[in-house]
Amino acid sequence: MVNLLLEYKGIYPAGTETIDDLSQGIPQKIILQAATTFLNSDILWKNWGEVLNILFRKENQEYAQGIATQIHNRYVRQGQNPTILTTITCLKLLQVGLNFNEVKPFKSEQQIEIDFFKICLLLNQAFTELQGNNEGFFEEYYPEEKIVPMLLSMAFSTSDLTNYNYTVEFYSQTVKAFIFFRFIENHELLNHHLQSFLQKYKVDNLKGYYIKAVPFIQFIANKKKDGFIEINIPPDKDYESNKFFIDKLSVQEYSAGEDVDFKVVREHPLIEMEKDIYRISHPIFFTDKLYKGLYFEFSNINSHLDAGRLPNFRTYYTTHFSEKYLLYEILNYTLNEKYFKLNGAEIENMNIPGGPDFYVNVDNYIFLFENKDVLINAKIKESPYFPDLDSELRKKFLQDGNRGVGVKQIINNIEKVLNYTNAFDKDYDPNKVIIYPVLVVHDIMFDTPGFNALLNIWFDDELFALEDKGIDISKVKPLTVLKIDTLIICAELIKSNKLNLKGLCEIYLEGIKLKKNSAHSYAELEDIITTQYLPSSKIIEDYLSQKFPNYLKHNKILKKYFIED
Repeated sequence: MVNLLLEYKGIYPAGTETIDDLSQGIPQKIILQAATTFLNSDILWKNWGEVLNILFRKENQEYAQGIATQIHNRYVRQGQNPTILTTITCLKLLQVGLNFNEVKPFKSEQQIEIDFFKICLLLNQAFTELQGNNEGFFEEYYPEEKIVPMLLSMAFSTSDLTNYNYTVEFYSQTVKAFIFFRFIENHELLNHHLQSFLQKYKVDNLKGYYIKAVPFIQFIANKKKDGFIEINIPPDKDYESNKFFIDKLSVQEYSAGEDVDFKVVREHPLIEMEKDIYRISHPIFFTDKLYKGLYFEFSNINSHLDAGRLPNFRTYYTTHFSEKYLLYEILNYTLNEKYFKLNGAEIENMNIPGGPDFYVNVDNYIFLFENKDVLINAKIKESPYFPDLDSELRKKFLQDGNRGVGVKQIINNIEKVLNYTNAFDKDYDPNKVIIYPVLVVHDIMFDTPGFNALLNIWFDDELFALEDKGIDISKVKPLTVLKIDTLIICAELIKSNKLNLKGLCEIYLEGIKLKKNSAHSYAELEDIITTQYLPSSKIIEDYLSQKFPNYLKHNKILKKYFIED
């Protein structure tokens, strides 16, 4: 479940070399070529023996065999299977290359291979050293569920870079982008922002930006050969406009201090290798430019506006777009007339404070939606030190100062339903009602294994507090954390009654149930246990692929928002 990284001290216990020492005499281009190749290839999923064969040439086979012997003696014999290259290793390697000052003379190719291997192990070591500081915290605060924070601490910083389905990402990002385009074009407060954005990319409208960006994403999706993705600008009639657009998406100036959580390379997913030749750093960075990157673009534009600047762009965006536009649009499209539904704004207009962000009642099943489009401090996200992450997640999803958020907001609305105090809905039996609490998140980072489980630990604590008040909680289902993208890809299935809201939640809730009796080996048992901690998106997407293999092809939600010329 958790990869053991091969560290420098594990192979060179007496070694004192540093990354700066080892990088002397290595051409910058080799570091950048290696990082961009690995990030776009399946080498990250190969076992350590295969990786050694790829990293070392024939002339270094004796050296590689010595490394293999040490790995076998120090790890394999103890039942451990270390990993040499990971996404985080390769992204850190990319940072090394971008922040690189070449020192000549260059070493021999054989020595470069050896020193490059050592650099990767030092990068692994730097990432894992903080892990040892987590053990005491796990024991004190999660003594019975240590696996949950362990998974999060190991995976949270990189889950958005590894746990994704590219086709699903492409589709859902496109839908959100076009909904965002419609929102911007119909909100006068964003007129100045829109004009600045169009001027920056020299396009006439938002669809023009999409048309410029989407060929790169299709190129990634359709590539047949494993390895780096290179883009050449042909010297044709469109050279100047293509060059201008591509340069806006490529790293021009690099500061390691500003690249926390890979902020710089996320915003600029192209690396210029030489004149008019670029490589994509990481596929998901480019897909993010369709939608996720738009938020950061418009936020940055807002901070530089003289006229039309919003005092708090983040609050405006999450309230007026993420919740009151994006969430409402998707759920209204998805849920047909058989569902009794009210959005948060409608409930507010009834002078009812603290209501859910979206309320649904169908056949005595009540769904309470809480929308949380939040960002995590980049330094905390990048670090595997769990106490800081735990504190940050609690602030975003449980308690922010004196204000209950996320889980606590849902609990408050569960209490109202069970006490039959919501004036806007009396059409259910409080003694027989089944409640599905749903927390909607917007960022792929929350697809980390263990995140849903952590929030359910907090949810259970709050739910038992209701029970202490004498409230019957037996009809309350566990918390389902759904990514907004999951609602998007399921929209047509629910709209056409091939799936329903209850069924969607139950796919996840059934998927995480522990079924020990179905295991025929220890490996199968480990897989079953692991499933408990998977994000809902993974469980639901696997189900859809089996039951509705063409579910994206037949999803019409994109057509509804597609911007025509």
